[in-house]
Amino acid sequence: MLPTCYSIQNMYEEYASGHSNPYCMKHFKRLVHDRFPEVKASERTTFTECKECSMIRNAKAGDLSKEQRLLLEEQKRAHLLVQRIAREKYYKHIKKARENPQKYCSIIIDNMDQAKTNLPRLPSYHKGDVSLTRVHHHVTGILAHGQGKSYVFTWTDKFSCDSNITMNCLLRVFDDIAQQRRLPPTLFLQADNSAKDNRNFIIMGFLGSLVLRKMFKKVKLSFLMVGHTHEDVDQMFSWISIHIGKMAIKTSDTLHEEIQAAYHPQPTTEHLSDLWDYRALALQSPIQLSGHKSPHCFRFHLQEDRVIMSYKEWPLQRATFQQLDITDLARAFDAAPHPISTMPDKGRGAFDAMGVDLPKWKRCGSLTDEEASWWEGHLEKQRTFGQPTVPKLDEFGPFLTSASEAANTMPPEIADTIRRHVSSLTQESTIRTVRQRRR
Repeated sequence: MLPTCYSIQNMYEEYASGHSNPYCMKHFKRLVHDRFPEVKASERTTFTECKECSMIRNAKAGDLSKEQRLLLEEQKRAHLLVQRIAREKYYKHIKKARENPQKYCSIIIDNMDQAKTNLPRLPSYHKGDVSLTRVHHHVTGILAHGQGKSYVFTWTDKFSCDSNITMNCLLRVFDDIAQQRRLPPTLFLQADNSAKDNRNFIIMGFLGSLVLRKMFKKVKLSFLMVGHTHEDVDQMFSWISIHIGKMAIKTSDTLHEEIQAAYHPQPTTEHLSDLWDYRALALQSPIQLSGHKSPHCFRFHLQEDRVIMSYKEWPLQRATFQQLDITDLARAFDAAPHPISTMPDKGRGAFDAMGVDLPKWKRCGSLTDEEASWWEGHLEKQRTFGQPTVPKLDEFGPFLTSASEAANTMPPEIADTIRRHVSSLTQESTIRTVRQRRR
């Protein structure tokens, strides 16, 4: 779906301005319709609307002078240009990871709207079950572009919706990507703008700890413009929503089966029963961050033995990175994490209410005896805590330095020959006359 302030007419104008002999508008529309049928332009969208796009659209509907309209169009072009540059940077990271997965790892992570994954889910509800309790089963999706893999994690209100979900899911994906627990040197991470999940000092410290431990040589964290974040992971969620839209899904096991059937490549699915509490480690750090809500580009790397976080507002070439030492924050993750062992009140209340309503679900015929028995076991698991199966940070080895360098190392004699050739290109020759020897 195109931004609400951007139309097919705007697309054509941008295309025509870059070509000396452009197609006519009619043929351009036909090409868009035939070759890009998935691209839609509408005055309204089901996604959260960008505030600036909405303001521009509403302003254009008013009674404006010619000068005001020209100024508004210029502001709109600047706004859309910045969001396009940020998106193209993300596409560049995907391309690098796909072409060289031994050197780059590109990951995008996001959470799905839980409205369609509240269980039990029925295609239609009658008076007997419409008021009964349904348990929230949150969905977190991850795409690893270089490996061509997709992951879907489900979890309930047994856990708070915070950065612990993000960190544990990432560690599970790292474990799947790594060979012998070793990862490529560079990580590109694209995340949603949610402050409680991703855009916070805890995630910054966690990513800093990845380079401090040398799990990665460099980590880049990027955020798209608010209201313009609808990317390939949202497409996965869309396919899942369409697939399960009219289905009866009464257990999380069935939910996982249908998620795997809804999307290609088939997602690796897992229900998170226990998590490591990395958030508690970050809260013990002597430092936090302030002012990190505005930048959209972050880079983490080691400078000698210090963790440096570089940041800038947008991935514009003329913009320079500013730097900040976050070593103390990254070192907070050196301590061993404890498993999460406390449940938020929201989760406890939901599980208790579901336990009370379970006989009612059976009486109204919405759950069979077997399904009700499954729910009893499921609720018992949600009320108890155990040892997480997610690998911890200290279980990973250093990034693949030797392997990646060996793959790109040429024989010394060839390197020396090339070096002498390049050096000769800068030499200055001297031409002089000499007497010719008589024959």
